Amino acid sequence: MITQAELLERLRAIPGVRPQQKDGRIVVIFKTDVYKDTDGDKLLFIFIKLEENGEYIKIYCPMAWAIKGSKHAAAFREACMEIQFLTKLLQFEYDPRDGEIRPMIEWPIEDGTVTSPQLARAISGMKMLIDEYAPVLDKALATGKIDLPVLGLA
Repeated sequence: MITQAELLERLRAIPGVRPQQKDGRIVVIFKTDVYKDTDGDKLLFIFIKLEENGEYIKIYCPMAWAIKGSKHAAAFREACMEIQFLTKLLQFEYDPRDGEIRPMIEWPIEDGTVTSPQLARAISGMKMLIDEYAPVLDKALATGKIDLPVLGLA
């Protein structure tokens, strides 16, 4: 279990991470190399949220992509599923009401705690993977084509 104050303290201990509080949530903003947000800016907003009285943590990027009304939404969702399979760390949530796609990482804390190295790995992993796979997702959304390596599963 962890408190919001402890979470902020551990985030501040990570080099290059400058957490801010917004509406009771913690946000960290990074410049990206490839990924562009829905406004076209090379910025990634990563929110860190405690749930279940500090026994569960979610790290997510709200409205990273919006696919409502896209004729290639199904290809985009398929690409998300393939990326989840390849990376194991990154998950994607889809809100059918507004078409929001939200990359996320989450795990139970229960009676344990969260360390700065765990947070650093999750945050840096999210930024790296979103930058790495943004071209695949953007292409799937624009063209319906998914360009990921063939998995060759037996």
